[in-house]
Amino acid sequence: MFTEQDTLCAAQADDAMSGITANCVTPPPFTSPLKSRATRKFSWKNRDRCSGSIVVSLNGVMITLHFESKLELMVIMLLLSRDDVIEIWDQPPHVTYRKADGSIGKHTYDFRVVLDDGSVVALAVKPAEKAARATFQADIARVAQATPKSFANDVVVMSEADFTHAQVVNAARYFEFNKDTATEADLAVRSVVADLSGAASIDGIVRRTKLAGRAYRAVVRAIFANTLTPAADGIISPKTFVSPSHAGGRF
Repeated sequence: MFTEQDTLCAAQADDAMSGITANCVTPPPFTSPLKSRATRKFSWKNRDRCSGSIVVSLNGVMITLHFESKLELMVIMLLLSRDDVIEIWDQPPHVTYRKADGSIGKHTYDFRVVLDDGSVVALAVKPAEKAARATFQADIARVAQATPKSFANDVVVMSEADFTHAQVVNAARYFEFNKDTATEADLAVRSVVADLSGAASIDGIVRRTKLAGRAYRAVVRAIFANTLTPAADGIISPKTFVSPSHAGGRF
């Protein structure tokens, strides 16, 4: 019969049989991500749009971000793939502005983004067709003019015309791969890259590390960290050729 002490840690019981003393490792307590700071509420039951929430890590802080369309989710992925983005505020407080007819309007930007140089960008995410309309351009110009400098240094309208399908796919994969904390794989890839004298395929780098999928994910992280540069634009795959980066970034 097991005693209370015996059942505290199975590893201790197993190792004791082999004459090995084992230490039980208690996992850190779970910390809930911060709630979204979105100020504008929207219906989660709207079948005509893709809306939802996603938990992201920014500056080591887990926070929930809301998105009201697939396009907004794409933009979140692209923002998270940049190493200069330190804060994303979804649906920040509205900006009051005067409309063309003289009435007072309220505009809520989709995201307020803080960069590591201290600058702040207010993002309006719109489908390319709507963003190209003269009425929208005139309206957003009035909104931008009324936006206080204390709120944002710059106003940017972003649509699907501002990025490629490959960029979104790569950014989404990086988002998933960046959850991995495979330090061994990152060190192994770094060691292989240090010996490269030219371009090499990602598959070739992975095979030299003998770490399979873990190394592939580490290579993708290295690309977004500007340690490696792809030879051509496109979706990153095992066949992609990369070379050590010497200067500049990818975005």
